[in-house]
Amino acid sequence: MSSIPLPELEENRTFNLFTSIWIVPLVALIISAWLLYQHFLNLGSEIRIDFPSSDGLIPGESVIKFRDVAIGNVMRIELQEGGDGVSVYARMNKEAEPYLNQSTRFWIVSPQVDSSGVRGLDTLLHGTYIAMHAERKGKLVTQFIGQDKAFRSDADGKYVQLRTRKLGNVHVGAAVYYHNLRAGMVEKIGLDDDRRATRITLFVDKTYAKLINVTSKFWHQDLVALNMEGGQIALDLAPLSSVLLGSISFESKLDQHYPEPASTHLFRLYDNQTEALRQKVGGAVPHREKFSFAFSGKISGVREGNPIRYQGFRIGEIDKAPIHYNSLQHSMEAEVTGIIDTSVFDDAEHNGSINLREAVCKGLHAELKSHNPFIESLYIDLVFSPEHNGTDSCLHVREGRILFPTKKVVKNAILSRLDRLLVSMTNLAEDNRVPLKELLEKLKQSATHLNTLMAKPSFQTLTDDLNSTMGSLNGLMGKSGGIDKALAELQKTLKTTKRVMRGYGSGSLFGKKLEAMLKEVGQTSEETKRLIEKLNKKPNALIFGD
Repeated sequence: MSSIPLPELEENRTFNLFTSIWIVPLVALIISAWLLYQHFLNLGSEIRIDFPSSDGLIPGESVIKFRDVAIGNVMRIELQEGGDGVSVYARMNKEAEPYLNQSTRFWIVSPQVDSSGVRGLDTLLHGTYIAMHAERKGKLVTQFIGQDKAFRSDADGKYVQLRTRKLGNVHVGAAVYYHNLRAGMVEKIGLDDDRRATRITLFVDKTYAKLINVTSKFWHQDLVALNMEGGQIALDLAPLSSVLLGSISFESKLDQHYPEPASTHLFRLYDNQTEALRQKVGGAVPHREKFSFAFSGKISGVREGNPIRYQGFRIGEIDKAPIHYNSLQHSMEAEVTGIIDTSVFDDAEHNGSINLREAVCKGLHAELKSHNPFIESLYIDLVFSPEHNGTDSCLHVREGRILFPTKKVVKNAILSRLDRLLVSMTNLAEDNRVPLKELLEKLKQSATHLNTLMAKPSFQTLTDDLNSTMGSLNGLMGKSGGIDKALAELQKTLKTTKRVMRGYGSGSLFGKKLEAMLKEVGQTSEETKRLIEKLNKKPNALIFGD
C-alpha cells in the first residue's frame, strides 16, 4: 500500500488589506459616514423658547410644527431663574432656518374643551406640540418668547377692541355673531388702561372682518329681539346656547363706504341690541371731547356711565364722577367729567365743536335731571336758559379742563313741583279754614233738607202723577181719545198739586224749612261768588295763596 504525501504548508508573512472579509465592514463604515454627513448637513440651529409653563411638552418626543409639518424637536426643558417660567430648547431642521426671524411666533397646542367647542384633538394621538407662525424674511434669531394663545395674522382676520363696565357672562372663547352667523371669538379679557372698565379683545374671521368699520356697534347677545317696525311685530330668537354660554353680536352700516377703525380704536359694548341700535344723532365718525361739570346739592344719583342728553337724544356719557365735601359751603359737590360727541352739532358751515361753544355762550348749560322720581339715578341734560346768556357763561379752560356752565343746585323737577303745590294748598286751607268750614256746613244742611223733602209721600205722589201725565201725552198722537184721557190725567195732577201746595203753605212747617234752606243756599252762593271774584283777579291763588 502506497503512502499518500502530506500537503506542505507555507507561512505567508505579507499583509493583504483588500481581502473579502473586510468588504462588509467597509461598506457599513461608508454608509455610516454618509448618514452622519447627511445628519449634520440637515442639522439646523438650536433655539430657545420661553413659556410660562411646559403645558405637557416632553423632551425627545414633542415636536415643533409649521403648517402641520414637523420641522424641529424638543431637546430639553429647563426651569428659568426665579421660577417664573420654563425655557424649552429645540433643535430645528436646516430648511426651517430662513423662517427663524423677528416675525416668528410660537405657542403650545394642547387639547382644550370649553363652551366654544373642543380644540387640539390631534394632540390626543400625537401628544402636545409647539406650533409656529413665521414669514421668510429677516436675520436668523434663536431666542423667542412664546405666546399664551394661538397667533393670528392680519390675513386670517382682524382684532377688535371693546370697552365695557358690564362684562356679563362673556368669557375667553365666547362666540361673536353677525346676524346669528358665527364671525369670530373672544381672544382676551382684561382691565382697561385706566383700570375702571374691562377691555375685551375679539378676533373676527377674514370673511366678516371687512364688515367692521367706524359705524360698527357691539352688544351682548339677546335671547329675544322684538321688532315693531312697519306696524308688524317680529320676534328674533337667538340660539339658546349663545345666550347661556355668553356671546357678542355686532352690526355695521354698509350703505356707503365708511373708514376702517384705527388699531387703537375702542368700541363700546352695549347691554343689548335695542340700546346699541337706538337712533343716534351726529356724524358717522364721532368726535368725542371731554368736558368738566360742577354740581352740588342732591347729587347722590350721579354715576359713571349715565347719559348726557340734548333735547332727548343721547350725545355722550359720564366718564368720571368723583364726589367730595366742601367745608365752606357745608355741602357735597361733584366734579363730573363727561364725554360728548360734538359731531351732533355739525352743520354745513362749522364743525360741531365750534357750534357747541357758540351755543354755550348763548345760554346752553348743563343740569342734572332724573328719568324717574322714584329711582335715584341722574343724567346730565343740556338746556338753554336766558340767565346763562353772556360771555361769562362761555366755556373756560382751567388746569387743562374745559369747564361747562352748570346749574349747581340740583333738585328733582317733578318732586319740587309737587312739593310747591302741596305747600300752596296747605297755606290756602289754613288761611280759609273758617269760611271753608262754614261753607261745608251749609252745604251739608241744604243736602239734608232736600233729602227730607224728597222723602215725603205727597212729593212722591206728585212725581208719579207727573210721570203718568207725560206718558199720556206721549201716546196722544197714536190713540183715539188720547186727548180726552190726557186732559183728565192733567186735571187729576193739578188737583194733587193743589193739595200738596196747600199742605206746604207759608205758615206750614215745610214752608218755614224751605225758606231757611233757600236762605242758606243764598249765603252759599254769596261765598262762592266772592271766591270766583278772587280767582278772576288772581288765578294762581289756589296754588300760591294771597
